[in-house]
Amino acid sequence: MSQGYAKMYGLDFCDENNFKSIYSSGILDLMDDAIIILDENFDITYWNLAAEKMYGWKAEEVKGKNIDMLFCKNFDAQKKKDFLDKMLKKGKFDVEITHKTRDGTVIIVNSRIITIKCMETIRGYVVLNNPTIINEFVDDVKKNYSIVKTIFENTTDSIYLKDINGHYIMINKAGADAFRKKPEDIIGLGDRQLFPEEEAAAIISCDKEIMESGKTRTFEETNHFQGISRTYLSTKGPYRDSEGNIKGLFGISKDITRIKEAEKERTYKALMLSQVNDAVVMINNEKCITYWNKGAELIYNLKSDEVMGKPREDVYKWSTIESERSAYHKLEKNGYWHGDNVHVRWDGKKIYAETTLSTVTNDNNEKIGILAVIRDVTERKYLEKKLQKSEERYRIMIEKAKSGVLLIGSKGNVKYINKKMTEMLGLTAREVFNRSIFDLIDDRTVRAFRNHFRLDKGNPFEVKFIRKDGSYMWALVSTKTLFKDNKEYMGSILIVNDITARRDMEKSLMDAMIEKDRNFKLIVGNMAEALKLLMKQEYSEDYDKEYT
Repeated sequence: MSQGYAKMYGLDFCDENNFKSIYSSGILDLMDDAIIILDENFDITYWNLAAEKMYGWKAEEVKGKNIDMLFCKNFDAQKKKDFLDKMLKKGKFDVEITHKTRDGTVIIVNSRIITIKCMETIRGYVVLNNPTIINEFVDDVKKNYSIVKTIFENTTDSIYLKDINGHYIMINKAGADAFRKKPEDIIGLGDRQLFPEEEAAAIISCDKEIMESGKTRTFEETNHFQGISRTYLSTKGPYRDSEGNIKGLFGISKDITRIKEAEKERTYKALMLSQVNDAVVMINNEKCITYWNKGAELIYNLKSDEVMGKPREDVYKWSTIESERSAYHKLEKNGYWHGDNVHVRWDGKKIYAETTLSTVTNDNNEKIGILAVIRDVTERKYLEKKLQKSEERYRIMIEKAKSGVLLIGSKGNVKYINKKMTEMLGLTAREVFNRSIFDLIDDRTVRAFRNHFRLDKGNPFEVKFIRKDGSYMWALVSTKTLFKDNKEYMGSILIVNDITARRDMEKSLMDAMIEKDRNFKLIVGNMAEALKLLMKQEYSEDYDKEYT
């Protein structure tokens, strides 16, 4: 058969691998025609399933035997010579042949015989029994070969064959791309020429073990090439010749590097999520739980394996339908919701929850579920209520206190004033709020007030306040300094007692004493004059000199 004829059928018989790949792939076993391939000596090298069915012999029983065994009469040397001459002239011909089957039955078959040639060298023959559908056979071969070749060249998995010595005899584009080479540049190379020595030795050892066992294995392996690490899911097994002898090894390797990295990331995230005290719960579109961390186990008192796949409402519910609807409406609108709510656990126990809900989507931006991060704030709520009650109680006490109370901020502005203090100053709380405390104090006592705050001795001191009507109020002031946790000054509490009346009384007493002293001095002065006259009369003149 000429090269042009071979190309017409899409078969390159000068390429050994191309030729063998057609029948070693098993494609011809799919044909309904009995197909027999002979070498140049007319010895059988291939025998498909249809031939087994037609003649009764298994392929392993006839391989290597001469075609003579099928003829009713011997296929002598002269007939072979005539046959060769005809094939050299025509390249192919159709003939009706009388054959015999294994049980001796004589059958007449219509055959087409095609010469397998490379240039002018005969490499063998193809015998196609039932030539009436010869064109269908050629079409099937071309179609199936094209399918196999398309898959082989376009799959993203690496596909390769190695001979018994570990040299690559075939590799597809995906496999070659992993080495940053062309397929033809890898053919004939071994693993030691492609991988680091230690890694190559491990691959060679593994391949040898597989070929010796004769079994196919699937496993993960990590390879390094030019500093790049890739992980593969590899299937390797021995490939055999027509007689079942192991001739090498085939391999199909799928790059799962990204999958493994994603698994590691998921594992890391899962580990991190498992360690947080907050409950982290994943709920799918069917409202069933698909993730449940240790924090959730502690808050809801259920293990992960007890809730996985169960409806969320079987584990906990919102206390009111209205609050749940409102939250999920905002979640659907914004893709996010954060707030406080009350959950009723499976056992009826209520917990106060600070909850964050987020919509989870896939790569196509399709919603696949909801992620809930839940913090149990039951204790905090309890303490807040107690503190609120305590604050209310103290506020009532302060409001009803007989002393004035002022809360001064870090910048000296009034942040709180009780009712008694507003009455003292004749001002409303609104008029005082956020004003500087120094606006309420007489200038002559501001310095003393500042010094007291600077020294912070804690002793009561007197301050002169200015009322709304301009009058003065003397007050005895006690202070308590307030600090933040980091010791930073945040303000002061002033306890103010009105001592104006006392000061006025003290002044009145002082004035009375001064007046009495003045009158006493006047009386004494007048008496002194009289006494002096009396003394002058009774004593000597020396007395006058001594006392005047």
